[in-house]
Amino acid sequence: VGIGEGPISKIHSVYCDDVRLTDDSGTWVATDKAECSLNIHLGGPDQEADSRHPEVPYNNTAYIGLTLRAQDGISGTPTISSIVQGRIVWTPAGERYTTNPAWLVYDVLTNKRYALGIDPDLIDLESFEASAAFCDELVDGAPRYTLNFSLDTQKPAIDHLRDMLSCFRGYIVARDKIRLCVDRSVSAPSKTITADNIVRGSFSWWQKPDADTLNRITIEWVDPENYYERTTTAFEWWDDIVRRGIHEKKYSLLGITNAAQVGRMGYALLEASKKVIDFCSFSVSLKDCDIEAGDVIAVTYDLPGWTRKWMRVVAVRDDGNTDCAQLTCSEYVASCYD
Repeated sequence: VGIGEGPISKIHSVYCDDVRLTDDSGTWVATDKAECSLNIHLGGPDQEADSRHPEVPYNNTAYIGLTLRAQDGISGTPTISSIVQGRIVWTPAGERYTTNPAWLVYDVLTNKRYALGIDPDLIDLESFEASAAFCDELVDGAPRYTLNFSLDTQKPAIDHLRDMLSCFRGYIVARDKIRLCVDRSVSAPSKTITADNIVRGSFSWWQKPDADTLNRITIEWVDPENYYERTTTAFEWWDDIVRRGIHEKKYSLLGITNAAQVGRMGYALLEASKKVIDFCSFSVSLKDCDIEAGDVIAVTYDLPGWTRKWMRVVAVRDDGNTDCAQLTCSEYVASCYD
């Protein structure tokens, strides 16, 4: 039974339909099942072949070698299930199993066997270390963000990365090097922008129409307390639902496996939909091109009547023809990060 790319840390709690074959430690417990056995292979690069198929060791592939005989509780073509404690990946502390999102994203970016294979020299390691530390910070006794993600569907790598990043409010900035950032609160803007910094005639601003404001957010996630089945949790702005009816958006965050993280994500998404109203776009000259996506800046400009209004930069587009950069910004609302 193929599990996935190895090496992985652990395979346990193996079931054949409703018959438990191994316990939480991986020890065989189906002692009443005659002529049945299994061997677990964690997918090392030099692993030994299974005795059931000794010609091929299936290096780098985690799998279960299984022998079953039809008897009470075992018949037909059974469904084999297990709990997998995932891949061993590179971290600054050594190769190990981790659920820290930063190092799982790093693995997808740099792994040369099954992922993008980007040269680590092109990665801003300090940004990954800072993001990893932020994810590991304890919130109510547990890490702020974890990621338990299965790459089991064939699609472009950028789509897999987008799905992973959305589970912990992460984003990638690629300029001189590839940086990983996590959307978070700030104590002060990184830069002040006034009319003197903005290219003449480039400033525009708008407000989100009422019809685009969501009052119901649903998040699909994986619940270990419900046999790792997909479940959905809803977050509602009830007063607005009564006033306008339901305006809903569904998010699939299948790398999340704990209710507290779902709660924080749902709160942030709903709070942002309620309170992020103002948006703007403008160009800056070369001297201000150190601004990057994710930065929070203070904007003063007469047209919308803003004085040091905090805005988060959501996109930066370089214009190679004019040595200018076009910034797109959304309103920064501190309560979205509570």
